[in-house]
Amino acid sequence: MIEEVPWFAALSALEQRSVSRQVELRSVRTGRALYYQGDQARSAFFVVTGRVETTKWRGAGDSITFDIALPGEWLGLAEALVGGPYLSDALPVSETSVVRIGTEVLPDLLQLSGFRDVAVRAVASRLLPHPRTPRR
Repeated sequence: MIEEVPWFAALSALEQRSVSRQVELRSVRTGRALYYQGDQARSAFFVVTGRVETTKWRGAGDSITFDIALPGEWLGLAEALVGGPYLSDALPVSETSVVRIGTEVLPDLLQLSGFRDVAVRAVASRLLPHPRTPRR
């Protein structure tokens, strides 16, 4: 299944072999968190199938859902790159498959130009304002 991930398919054959040894394809049940707000970022996730809701908790049990990540989108990449805490909860709202990339291998992966280009675009797309209607 990882061979079908667009950024993975764009890598050279040598890069693909290197990356496939360093990442994990994971199935996640509905409602089982990928991570929680405030936890130390130890992984970034690329959504392969399913939908993942990102929710920010505010005081007194109040929360706001600010995005739903769909296949082809990243979760926790910016936090994993800077080594900070996750800024939201990430909860699948359907059966979901993700590629998990641990922070211990991110420096090696960033040496691959194909992966580095994808990571920069992914982080920029989350940080820079862009016209996008909320998806439900």
